[in-house]
Amino acid sequence: MIANEDISWKRCAYAVGNILQCWEHRGSHDAIFEYDGYVDDATERAVERIAELETASMKLTNETIEPDLDVVVVEPAMLTQLERAYLPAEYDTVDLFTDTEFKLPPFRIHDSPTAIVETVVDSVNDENADNVGIVLDQESEYSPLIESALEAADIPFFGGPGFTDRSEHRLFLHLLRTAHRGTDTRISEIRSLLTVFDCDVVDADTNKRLHELDDGDLKWLIDFCHDVQEYTFSDALSVFERHAGDTLDAFREELETLTIADESITEARLDDLSFYLQTYEVPVDRENEGVLLADAKSASYVGREVVFYLGLDDRWTHSAPRRPWVDQDAQFTRNLKSFQLLLQSGSQQHYLVQDATGGSPVTPCLYFEELLEPEYDRFSDLPSTSHQIETAARVGDGFENGPVGVTPDPVETISKSSLNTYVNSPRDYYFSRVVDGPEKAYLTEGNLLHDFAEFYVNHPDAVGEETLSEVVELMLEDVRPLVRSVDERTRRTEYRASLETIVSYFDANQPTEGAFLTPSSGGDNAVAAHFGRDVDSRD
Repeated sequence: MIANEDISWKRCAYAVGNILQCWEHRGSHDAIFEYDGYVDDATERAVERIAELETASMKLTNETIEPDLDVVVVEPAMLTQLERAYLPAEYDTVDLFTDTEFKLPPFRIHDSPTAIVETVVDSVNDENADNVGIVLDQESEYSPLIESALEAADIPFFGGPGFTDRSEHRLFLHLLRTAHRGTDTRISEIRSLLTVFDCDVVDADTNKRLHELDDGDLKWLIDFCHDVQEYTFSDALSVFERHAGDTLDAFREELETLTIADESITEARLDDLSFYLQTYEVPVDRENEGVLLADAKSASYVGREVVFYLGLDDRWTHSAPRRPWVDQDAQFTRNLKSFQLLLQSGSQQHYLVQDATGGSPVTPCLYFEELLEPEYDRFSDLPSTSHQIETAARVGDGFENGPVGVTPDPVETISKSSLNTYVNSPRDYYFSRVVDGPEKAYLTEGNLLHDFAEFYVNHPDAVGEETLSEVVELMLEDVRPLVRSVDERTRRTEYRASLETIVSYFDANQPTEGAFLTPSSGGDNAVAAHFGRDVDSRD
């Protein structure tokens, strides 16, 4: 469709997705025409093209199993209308489940997802990895936790992260997005990129804009952002690979499959690529060895001897498509039977759950309401065992303490500078003098206004209209990396008004000797240094 029709990727995906889903539930590729609200020009053209293609769905529609074969269907209720169209007129059926009751193992309640993951990893090793399966909701916190824990323990696994889950693939898209964001990108927003590129940036520059830094390590990145539209996707990928020290062959192949590898990186094409990767599952070649990770909403059966089920909360419940061609009752029956089958996979089943999180009870998967007779609100209301991490008892009475016996000396006024932190916590203030922290615009502005006030008290005759203009430009130069470029005109006006207010105040309220002077908050006075003057301040 994309190669032959002038239709956007999103519109094409929407039309084709509706056609395929309606086809599955109604058994015909043109059944979508029965629903006027979902038919437009793109849908009509997509139906025409689909009719010309030889696909598995079209074979199911146009063909049937040879009538002279003896056919047995396991649990017909789990088949869609399209799958039933392939069946012969006569066939035998077999129920998926027997009348023998399955004894549900007790739920094993843990305090946190981390405790659950630790329990699983402690039970798995290289020797038994091929016999273990883990079922979880791939969108839950269990997914990254179990993957990182297995990697740390050098235990092989497969079936987990998909194509777009690879950090290198996400970071490449992050690089392209960063290049299109303009000049207001902050260092804090691209920390993950800088880490991959081995670009060391001091903590003090965290809040600064990338394009205002002169760091040599960042020059190539700034140049890339300026010239991004002159690059093709393939060229940009080569730049990423060179600076990240990694090879993304699979991503390059996918770009070639999409026929955009040699296209320039416009924002519209980048939107299309991001949409594609978020919408479609790109196949990943894997070595099917080690622990099998299965998604609770995709898998119906896990062929492993020992199966761990993580979470089992309401996030395991399927969301049936909200479309008029979907029989909600039939879809619920299919999902329920799939859940039943999944719970009985393997010879040993271990249900690891949380009973509460954030002070609120965890709601078990809603399918349990159909399968279990007793009423319940949480996992602890069902047959369960509790597993808690034992903590060592505290020994002793702790540190000795006694009254200090010191009368506090209240501070009446203090400059609007970094000295404000001294009022809140002297310890934090002195730590800030020892340990670098991110520069903030308001602190930089406050320090500069403080320096100007000190300068004016020492040299009132040196301050005129031209001096005020120079100080405004000095402030803008220091603050520019920390503020948006569109705000410069507004800040120039604010700075001018602030400086004039300081001058007017001291003209009307001459400070007594030494009363205004305070310890220098950042070393030398920046304003005095700019004009080559000295100022007095307390040590």
